[in-house]
Parts: sequence; structure tokens; C-alpha cells
Amino acid sequence: MPDRPLPPDPACGRSCDWGYCSEPSNGWRWHDPHGWLPVCDYHTGGPEAAEAYVADTAMVWREGAPRLPAPVSLDPQEQP
Repeated sequence: MPDRPLPPDPACGRSCDWGYCSEPSNGWRWHDPHGWLPVCDYHTGGPEAAEAYVADTAMVWREGAPRLPAPVSLDPQEQP
């Protein structure tokens, strides 16, 4: 996936922002330079935009997700 911010939390039926559509959204689609926009079924972009669309039901890291702590080494020689 290209280098871009994580998608927001699920759109949950917000108004579709792609081309003044206003239908209930079901996910997010990346659009340069605007960023992630909530989109309806019709504006997901199809197969050509697969890397730019994230469905509300997709199991992906989201912008609002808690961050994991940095990994800790178990090697005793690397301990302070």
C-alpha cells in the first residue's frame, strides 16, 4: 500500500463526499490532495482503486486505534 496516513475509523453511513453524491457511505477512499473521503458503494473506485479504498468492515489499522509499544529485546546483553 502506498505511503499515506491510516484510514479514519469507520464512516458509518456519513454522507458520501465523492462528487457531491450524499448517499450513505460504507468506507473510505484516498483522494489526493484531499486525503481520505467517505464514499458510498458506487464511488469505491472498483478494482482499479483497490489500494485506495477501505471498507468500514475491513480489519485494518485505523487512525483512532491505540498504538502498540515499541518491541522490547529479550537478549540480556541488550538490557541497560
